[in-house]
Amino acid sequence: MSKIIFLFFILFPIFFFSQKKIDSLLTLKLKCKVDTEQIKLNNKLIYEYNYSNINEAEKLAKQNLELCKKNNYNIYDAYETYAARLIDASKYKESLLMYQKAEKEALKITSLTKKNTSLASIYDGIGSVYSKLQNHQAAIASLKKAIKLSEEIKNESELARFNFNIGNHYFNAKELDNAIKHYAVSEKHWFLLKDSIKLHYVYNGFGNAYFEKKDYKKALDYFQKSYNLILKNTPEDLSSLAIAHENIGETSTKMGDYYFGLVNCLKAQELFKQLNDKTSLYITYESIANIYTLLGDFQKSNDYLQRYVSLKDSVFDEDTKNTIHEMSAKYETEKKDKENQVLTLENKNKKQVIYFAFGGCALLLGLLFFIFKGYRTKQKANKALEEKN
Repeated sequence: MSKIIFLFFILFPIFFFSQKKIDSLLTLKLKCKVDTEQIKLNNKLIYEYNYSNINEAEKLAKQNLELCKKNNYNIYDAYETYAARLIDASKYKESLLMYQKAEKEALKITSLTKKNTSLASIYDGIGSVYSKLQNHQAAIASLKKAIKLSEEIKNESELARFNFNIGNHYFNAKELDNAIKHYAVSEKHWFLLKDSIKLHYVYNGFGNAYFEKKDYKKALDYFQKSYNLILKNTPEDLSSLAIAHENIGETSTKMGDYYFGLVNCLKAQELFKQLNDKTSLYITYESIANIYTLLGDFQKSNDYLQRYVSLKDSVFDEDTKNTIHEMSAKYETEKKDKENQVLTLENKNKKQVIYFAFGGCALLLGLLFFIFKGYRTKQKANKALEEKN
């Protein structure tokens, strides 16, 4: 269970997927000759791709980062965007590195409001990475920093967002009462802001918390509320739809309605495949396997259990390979640096030997010169004495 949604990108406008919109943006991009305008178009494209093609979103975010560096334009924002796309691609350690670079750039901002807003969003993202790495206390600590910065500048929408996200982290840490407490704060802020679109996230959070408290009726009510709001406001949001189907499916199964549970989980499976969301997909495979077991179809249950194990291993293997690659690259870089240091030291030593040799030769020649000069002076004196005698 525990399929939760983080809101670390509500700071930016959300562009739901449509091929027509993507084609239009790509056409504008081809005509664009100013780098800063191209960066803005890239950001819109990244969010469009985020709901349809995660790999393309990651690739474009990386390209946009290089373009921002080249123009020294909103580098902190580009790092943060790329970091978030890496989370979607399950590249958590790379993502954390990008967030750290984003933080370093954001600290250079002179405007207090802009700096606090940017840093708070970055800490929110870092919290999400820690959550993925199962370090929930570190995630909570990071979100507390984000909330404090938002309180300093009285940013109501950010306080709503971060209270929701810290509620998610408390949920993951099994502190359910704290989770519900922060969800309630978030719900109040969204009501004050008259933002019904964001409420479906909060209802999803409530549903998860009550599910873990085994209050399945209340949980299903909140999951259904969340699903209804998605259909009403943002039906193109495939990721949220998939999560709603999965949560409704699992809760219905707990209440004994296995067929309705299976139908919803199968719908979630297809949507996660569309999104290439491997982490969510293997969780759904496990849910489907459990339902087939309850229905007595052990062959299908075994089939889905094998899919679950295989995909889960694949996801973690990719992360491990990425980590090994990073460590290998770091090792090679450090090795080359040390080799360069040794070569530099050797060259320095060689130069010192040469300098000492030249110095010794010059000293010897000087000594010989004075000896020769003294000898010639003595010869002249002896000759003069002879002539005088």
